[in-house]
Amino acid sequence: MNIDVQELERLYKNNSHKSIIKKLTESNSNNLPFEIKLHFARAYINESHYDDAIVLLNSEVDKGENDVFWNYLLCYAYYQKGNFSAYSPDDIDLQKEQLEFYEIAKKYNDQGLNLDKSHERLTFLKPFINTYLGNSQKALKRAMRPKPVKVKITKEEYERKYSKIFDDYFDKISSDTLKLHRTADSWNWDEDYKYLFIIAKNKNTDLGTALMLFWQGQPLDYWLPYTSVIEVEEQNKKAYELFRVAVPKYY
Repeated sequence: MNIDVQELERLYKNNSHKSIIKKLTESNSNNLPFEIKLHFARAYINESHYDDAIVLLNSEVDKGENDVFWNYLLCYAYYQKGNFSAYSPDDIDLQKEQLEFYEIAKKYNDQGLNLDKSHERLTFLKPFINTYLGNSQKALKRAMRPKPVKVKITKEEYERKYSKIFDDYFDKISSDTLKLHRTADSWNWDEDYKYLFIIAKNKNTDLGTALMLFWQGQPLDYWLPYTSVIEVEEQNKKAYELFRVAVPKYY
């Protein structure tokens, strides 16, 4: 069957991509000229038949590698296929396939740009390919992370693990005056006072740190109004006792 290039262009401008594909199916695609295959590949892409376009274009690698339009079509087919594969983020195999599409697309995109720096048909794709390549790599890493396993533990076990983490941390910083100060400055006073006492009693705690603890603890509310710990409400006793530890450091 004789296929006229001008007729293909006319069908393309009229968005008659299915008509172009029909002509291909009625022809022996293996015997088609290189230029005609490019038109058919473009029609496949416009109808979202990306696999068909990729197969057809890859059958002409030898001629196509040095042809800008071939590079553009193959790049765009891989790019679009990878893009449409992104709708199942939990499917690791699909993520790997998507990443492969983007990597190949980037390779052909770069190759095409190197062939003709001023060719706009490839230039507009480059930022999208690079962006989606990076995003697909990140998505694949996330998908391949082992999912956290829920473990049931008792309150006592939780408290024990919680305490060990902080005990180990305070052991490591016990001789570091600066870290003691930063820890005291960022400490949540609604948490256990145990560790504030550790800082206040530490011989490496700076005078400025002790002074900061004193004023952060609102002494006008929790210390000065009382003459002894007996007078202090139960919920404020620890704060009062902490002041009594901190005060001697700067008196």
